Amino acid sequence: IDNLLTLIFEQNSCNFLQEKLEEKKNSPEFLQQFFEALTSDPKFLIKSINHQYGNYVIQRFFEVILYQKNKELLTSFFVLIESELTGISINNYGTRVIQRAIERLDGVYDFFGSITLDLIFQNFIKKSLISICSDKNGNHVFQKILKMFPIQKNQFLFNEINNKAIAISKLQQGVSIYQTAFQVANESQTEVLLMKIVEGISELINDKYANYVIQYILELNDNKINNIICQYVMKNLLSLSKNKFSSNVIDAILLNQPLLAQQIVNMMI
Repeated sequence: IDNLLTLIFEQNSCNFLQEKLEEKKNSPEFLQQFFEALTSDPKFLIKSINHQYGNYVIQRFFEVILYQKNKELLTSFFVLIESELTGISINNYGTRVIQRAIERLDGVYDFFGSITLDLIFQNFIKKSLISICSDKNGNHVFQKILKMFPIQKNQFLFNEINNKAIAISKLQQGVSIYQTAFQVANESQTEVLLMKIVEGISELINDKYANYVIQYILELNDNKINNIICQYVMKNLLSLSKNKFSSNVIDAILLNQPLLAQQIVNMMI
């Protein structure tokens, strides 16, 4: 413990620390001492999380917190990193820590959750949704948060998605984010998500990434939504057919939506 500040950044000693955490996983006293050493310097914990070797030690440390069911340390951990959550989420090493932590909380958040922890995640998403969703690492963090939050507490996540529906749809990761959102959404959340997307169809259908979002929601086979899309396409058929990205949507309708395709074919004729 006394030499943690130097041991955590070396490959061999990093492995030793992970072994020691496993060995002492039944010792609350050791875990508390380890935590105090990690947080003796406010910047040390963040540096460790974002380090190529240190991140593995922090992952194992978090696993021991959960193993010991130490709610207080878990909350303290997130309180200390709250201001750096965005940077950690998009860091190549730090993102492993956050993603692993969220994965381990999935299914047990009701037990470990607290008002403090809820607020940390709410503030994080409100502040940084687009920043993390547009990042190759950060978008996975957000998708894991979507899966982790119990349905009775996750409405704030859908509120933020809906508020930024156009921006998210235009992201390269937009389709995968929406796929995850629809997997965990209840019926009313699904309905609002779909409406927010089609409300912006004129801006999205011709976007290089958002057109795939439109194609994806067509596959969900919601009659109301698909009819709205089809009506827009029919009103603008000539111009949309000539464009590279919107023509992909028309192709998708013609190939995969026989009832809607018939309407478009009749108009073409």
